[in-house]
Amino acid sequence: MAATLTSSLPLSVISAFLSPVQRWSRHGLITIGCSLGMTLLGSEVVIAQPMDLPAVARCQMEVASQPNREALIRSWIHRAGQTDALAALCLSFSPNPNAGESLAWLRRAADLGLPDAQLLLGADLEVGFKSPPNSHEAMRWYRKAAQADFPFAQYELGSIYSEGRANQRQDLPEAYYWATLAARHQFQPAKELADTLRPQLTHDERARIDGRIKKWRRVVS
Repeated sequence: MAATLTSSLPLSVISAFLSPVQRWSRHGLITIGCSLGMTLLGSEVVIAQPMDLPAVARCQMEVASQPNREALIRSWIHRAGQTDALAALCLSFSPNPNAGESLAWLRRAADLGLPDAQLLLGADLEVGFKSPPNSHEAMRWYRKAAQADFPFAQYELGSIYSEGRANQRQDLPEAYYWATLAARHQFQPAKELADTLRPQLTHDERARIDGRIKKWRRVVS
């Protein structure tokens, strides 16, 4: 059985750097602190708990295994040039006063199909810290990651439709659909959201969603 996944950045513990975001969502934006405030090689911004996105954890492992930071960054740049999406994501967290360059690496990782990066880019576009806010583009990237069967993104879509974020109307059946897909991965926050939404739906709505879930297939783009 897969290990239970939990969000390590609930809104209650995101640093004060992100306080303007906290009023927007009760459930989602679990990843936004990572994309906006954290660097892997040192930062003045303190995140209360570490991110547990799989690709970010892999970047952290590479940092831990290579004490020579300059050599590590050179390696990431070389690999990113060879279409290594993980290296591009790692570079997006490297200390750099140029937010545009950091965003460019994040976009490259997302373009190369890394769902972690697609989710983080969607979060950044929704809030508009490193890039101008663009809800339409945010949803496009959220969906790409969610359709790749990435539970963090599926949960994010569930929270968006539950609360009517990102210029989406509140849609509880759609929120339940995405939360239930994420819960298949033993993703505890998604299970809790699905359990909260389920009693608010009619029997027919639940039946339709169960049918959609049975037909669901992973899409990589």
